[in-house]
Amino acid sequence: MNLPAAIAHARPNAQWSLNGNDYANLQWVGPGEPPTMEELEAAWIQVQRIQPPAEAYQVRAWMIRGGMDPDLVPAIIAQVVPDGPQRKEALMRWDYAVRIPRDFPLVDVIGAQMNLTPQQIDAAWPDILDL
Repeated sequence: MNLPAAIAHARPNAQWSLNGNDYANLQWVGPGEPPTMEELEAAWIQVQRIQPPAEAYQVRAWMIRGGMDPDLVPAIIAQVVPDGPQRKEALMRWDYAVRIPRDFPLVDVIGAQMNLTPQQIDAAWPDILDL
């Protein structure tokens, strides 16, 4: 589960911070009480329905328009994924996937290497889908 996206969906007007993707690190400001894990799990299911996968061309076009170089992604994958079958599969997905699900783990990993937080990616996803 992408905890920041679930929290934002469950409590859209709340202020909070989170270190990592761990509920134990949630710093709640409010208003109201923080959502329970059960509420967040339900919210995450809804978020996934709201954020459909993007087409690969949409992601690449958004990157280019945002000043990011999609040609750097294979090098990023080589840095963050251990050599072997996992790396080969990650590179194959980047080269050949038609759709990129928002919740695919490499989206946040690659985003982090390009100085994007998961929250920034979540916020950009509708723009990506509009391309």
